Parts: sequence; structure tokens; C-alpha cells
Amino acid sequence: MNLKSLKNRNFNVLFISTLVSVGLSSCGNKNNSEDGYKLTPVTTNIKGDLSDYYEVVEREYTTTQNYRTMMDNTHTILTVEIRRTDKEFDFEPETTEPMGTVSVGMSGNVGFGIEILDASGDVVTKRAPTEGGLNGMYSSADMAEALKLKPGETANVRWQINFEDDENPATFRLTSAYKKYEDQESTSGGSASSGSSSDWDSILNTYEKYVDQYIVIYKKALNGDISAASKMESMLEKAQELQNKLENAGSVLTPSQTARLAKINAKLMHVM
Repeated sequence: MNLKSLKNRNFNVLFISTLVSVGLSSCGNKNNSEDGYKLTPVTTNIKGDLSDYYEVVEREYTTTQNYRTMMDNTHTILTVEIRRTDKEFDFEPETTEPMGTVSVGMSGNVGFGIEILDASGDVVTKRAPTEGGLNGMYSSADMAEALKLKPGETANVRWQINFEDDENPATFRLTSAYKKYEDQESTSGGSASSGSSSDWDSILNTYEKYVDQYIVIYKKALNGDISAASKMESMLEKAQELQNKLENAGSVLTPSQTARLAKINAKLMHVM
């Protein structure tokens, strides 16, 4: 089965975009806040595996898209500017993917995390750098752009965070992680366009995890959860990234993988 036929199975950006609009309209008007939370970095240093390659740009940051959710907490987007240092990577950025994504011929995954602290220095909430999807960065495209930076250049990384009323965020620090991808074939052997069967199993695992997450969020949005509707917007970006990978692939799936792909697509369509 050519993976380009996924587009004919109604898993396409236009279709998902329509669902996002439906989810947002079902939630009513957002209760936007004019101010947002103001946070400053505890340090410009970034903890973890990427500490030598990036630093936080020191300034005050204000959350955006601030509104009350159906869960009676405050939805926010925190955007942090990072700067590339002069240190050369000790991994290959061209074959490195953001956490939560997989591609044939990849060498590893990389990601940023964040810890939000109150004025007393206690952690209010955090996002692990090893997480992808809804529990990770707002968009894996942010990490992809960071990997392209040259020394001295900057880029923005984002997280979607909901704060409870008794939480008083004041500062933050960034964390980071790199994971070597052990299951891939050597990039010097085999074709990058075909890959091994285990490569495509990994991609199918990622795809199924995404579909399962989307179904949960889609149902919540239709039931009036504004926070869930907002997450659908970020998942649209992830859908576009995944779709691009699938459309660029060849006819390489085994019969069992083809059957599994059809089953995943059927699961998605059933809930719609």
C-alpha cells in the first residue's frame, strides 16, 4: 500500500481543520484575560543534554491565549526565546527528530522541557523534555526550527500550560534531553526511502498514539471543553507533520502493517 493513499482515507489537513472549527464553536466564546502571567528565567542555562548548545534569552515573558476553561483553571501558552551557542553539536541535527516523532533513518530524538516555579522556588508544574505529543512541547515544529539555528541565532519554543487559581507562577527554568535511536538501521546501509520493517512499526506506533490522543481530545472538545479545543489546534500542526512523512514514503509496508494502518484509520473514522 502506498502511504499517499492515506489522503484518500479522509485523514487530511482540511478535514481535521474542519473538526477543529467545530470543536471551537461548540465551546462558546473564550473568556480571555488581558494580562497573563509574567515569568522570568531562574537562569539562562538550560539543564540536561542540550546545555552546551542553547541558552535562554534573559527577559520577562508574558503568557498568551489566557482564558478560563470548563475545568475552572486558566489556559495559557508560554513562549520562551532560546539562543544557539557556538558549541558544535556532538550529534547529527539533520537526522535528529523532535521527541514523539519518528522517521526512517533517524539517529535520535531531542526535546526541551520546562519547570514553572512560584515565588518561593517550589515547582508548580512541569513538562518533561522526553515527552512528545500533548505532554510535550506545544509543537514539535519548534524543536525542528531550533535544530536549524546557527550560532547566535534565536528561536521560540512554546508550551501549553493550565494553571489552577492557587498556583502563582513567577519563574521558570528550561530542561532538555537527547535520546539516541537504537532501533534504526545504520544510515550507511539500506535505503532511506525504504527502511526496515521495525522502522515502519515504530512510525505506526507513533501514528496510533497520535490518533488515540486526538480521539480523546476531540470528544472533550465536542462536550464543551475549551482547553481541549485549544489542544486540537496544536494537534493540527502535528497532523500536518505526520502527513508529510507518510506522503513522502514509498510502497514499503508489509501486509500486516498495511492491515494495521487500515485498522488505525478505521478507529479514527468511527469516532467522527
